[in-house]
Amino acid sequence: MTATIHTLIPPCRLFCDPAPIVDIYRRKGFEASRFLRASLTALALEVTLTDDLVAAGNRADLPRHARKIAGMAQDLGLISLRQTADQVAEEAGHPALPALWARLKRMTEAALDPRRDLLARSR
Repeated sequence: MTATIHTLIPPCRLFCDPAPIVDIYRRKGFEASRFLRASLTALALEVTLTDDLVAAGNRADLPRHARKIAGMAQDLGLISLRQTADQVAEEAGHPALPALWARLKRMTEAALDPRRDLLARSR
């Protein structure tokens, strides 16, 4: 007997603005790739730390952390991630927060996936 398992995770549509990355390369030159790697690492760390807060049920600081994530995403041109982080900041006490937080984590994973071509999703 065989069974088919379907995953109900919605596709992650990540839109990016290449202008901030272009600006970083213009300003930093050869140091740009190191700067971007550090920025993406900081973004991943902030999302991970905030996820620990959410898992522990500590939602008091969630809006502040979500706004920080939104700012980091804005600086990197990650439009969809910024919008989702803004929604999380606004809806911190809303019953839909777990779904929004799961979406933010999926978008962060998509943004950090080296196999994805972010510029192909630019607006």
